[in-house]
Amino acid sequence: MSEQPAGIPSENVNVMIWAGTRAVLIGGMSADASSRLQETLALNILKSLGEEQPQVLGQVSWPIFNNLLVPGNSGHDFVEVMRSVLSGLERQQVVVLQGGEDAEKSWLSEALGHDAAVRFPHTLAEIAGNPTLKRSLWQQIRPLVAR
Repeated sequence: MSEQPAGIPSENVNVMIWAGTRAVLIGGMSADASSRLQETLALNILKSLGEEQPQVLGQVSWPIFNNLLVPGNSGHDFVEVMRSVLSGLERQQVVVLQGGEDAEKSWLSEALGHDAAVRFPHTLAEIAGNPTLKRSLWQQIRPLVAR
């Protein structure tokens, strides 16, 4: 069993990142659901936050290789990849939709320079098919809505 540095996800991470002018959404993507469905939900979430034309910044899947000992596959490398993807977004509010363990808190804070404004423990696919989760997410993001 390989050891991961503290705060580095112990599970596989597959996230897509979208950004508008005020908000960033980091959404856990599921291979079991339509990518288009998940992307549409993410864009609708950002639009509900007042973002008119959010852009896709990219997708990050981690680890890159199954063997965590391969160079470029360390926890430090993961943080550096996320730091690169999130560069320039330090002042924006971040919404994280990610199932699984809450281990991403440390790497996100380290990569972005601050913690997420909203951390919701469900993936986009889980939220898309569940009206109760949609309402719960809305209750959490409502304070972020641009006025």
